[in-house]
Amino acid sequence: MSTAAAPVRQLDERTVSELREAAEQILAESDTSTPSPPLLRRVEQAAAAFGDALRHHCRPVDTADGLFVLRGIDVDDDALGPTPDDWATAGESGARYDVQLLLLAAVMGNPSPGRASRTAGSSTTSSPRPGTRASRPAPAAPCCSARTPRTPSTPAAPTC
Repeated sequence: MSTAAAPVRQLDERTVSELREAAEQILAESDTSTPSPPLLRRVEQAAAAFGDALRHHCRPVDTADGLFVLRGIDVDDDALGPTPDDWATAGESGARYDVQLLLLAAVMGNPSPGRASRTAGSSTTSSPRPGTRASRPAPAAPCCSARTPRTPSTPAAPTC
């Protein structure tokens, strides 16, 4: 991989609003933010309704390294609170952001929520052998936010 800077695609306020509102609507209509076939079907439907602006930002990668930075998702660190010591105690504090990332992944096509919903809850009777790769690659996150616990001397973590 080259050491060249990855291209940055900046989401505009209207597109960020569209993404946030879709995530909030999905959460309002769902019993949980845990990925389930009904939630993933709703994500797929919402992603199909997005306008051209978001699709343009999420277009296939046009770099040799196969990556880009998607910037502009509004993250409310105060509402999220500090990073929990144990993720089991996190509750639903990041649910909207989880659904926003699912929406972005659906628009990007990696992974396809339709494909994920058909396999959600499935199981296998065999496990991969040590030293072999899983049959399916892990999905790439369309955006990340390095969050660390905040203290009075620690500034807010960077966001996308």
